[in-house]
Amino acid sequence: TVATSTLILATTWGGLQYPWGSARIIGLLVTSAVAAAIFVVVELRTKNPLVPMHLFRNRNMALATAASVVLGVSMTGVMAYLPTYLQMVHTMTPTEAGFMMIPMVGGMILTSIGIGALITRTGHYKVFPIIGLCVVAVGCYLLSQLTADTGLWTLGIYIFVYGFGLGMVMQVLILIVQNSFPITVVG
Repeated sequence: TVATSTLILATTWGGLQYPWGSARIIGLLVTSAVAAAIFVVVELRTKNPLVPMHLFRNRNMALATAASVVLGVSMTGVMAYLPTYLQMVHTMTPTEAGFMMIPMVGGMILTSIGIGALITRTGHYKVFPIIGLCVVAVGCYLLSQLTADTGLWTLGIYIFVYGFGLGMVMQVLILIVQNSFPITVVG
């Protein structure tokens, strides 16, 4: 809690309320790093850890976790920014801005179902997270090009591309981790 809270405060306040190099922001970042290290040490020593650290010795778990962190940061940025952009630039209501997220959800659903069926039929899954993260990166790039003049159809296509990439990655990462461990530790 301490590690996460101080990191959130540092990234929220940094550059806005306080300069990035200020003692407050640096102190929050250092506190976050120290608290995270203490968490790992405690988890390594406790009999019944909240997060069993030995799981991270598995390469698939470590890579899937790293990819999930990158994906989570991306999703947080996109899902926090887009509704604000739509409300401020295109003068949409919050409800209308929410409806504009449907292309992303549609892309995710279509891809997740299609990739799931393909994996079930072939048994091959390793390539999908790599391709999916590349598509997510393309979607993020497209979304970074938004201006006040960007039309809603263009925005919808950009959001769909982003969702299409998410659909190739999210469930497959869970599948990779679940297949890497015995059923007793899958939960």
